[in-house]
Amino acid sequence: MPVSLSLPALLKEFFLVKSDKTSNNQNEPSRIEVRYANVEDKLTRDELLKTVVWSESDNPHFRYTFDISVNQIWLKEVFLTLADCNICENDGEPLFRFADKRISMNEKEFQLAWGRLPSEYSQEIIEYVHQVNHFWADRTMED
Repeated sequence: MPVSLSLPALLKEFFLVKSDKTSNNQNEPSRIEVRYANVEDKLTRDELLKTVVWSESDNPHFRYTFDISVNQIWLKEVFLTLADCNICENDGEPLFRFADKRISMNEKEFQLAWGRLPSEYSQEIIEYVHQVNHFWADRTMED
């Protein structure tokens, strides 16, 4: 039987142990779920990196030039694959909104919420996104 496109997304749950320890979190452990990126997610992310400059010298090679920072790439990767998160605002409201294991905020809203995270949390979330989507980690860690 061929593959069914109605299969559920591949998800992995992580507890943000390092960040909770660093920030001395005494509440419920911080938790996220990360989705394995599908083809559409990969294409959307790769749109950020579509500029290629051909350079010739004694040994012709490609030289890649990007008008985007690594942090912007990581933000897009998290936006595309974060499936759940229990981190809340000071008023108890969730920092991020989700529907069907996808972020249900526009990118600007997500970026504003992401910017409120302490840096140790954002860094640990990025690490887990790359653990699940290793093909991105290999390509952006070199930058």
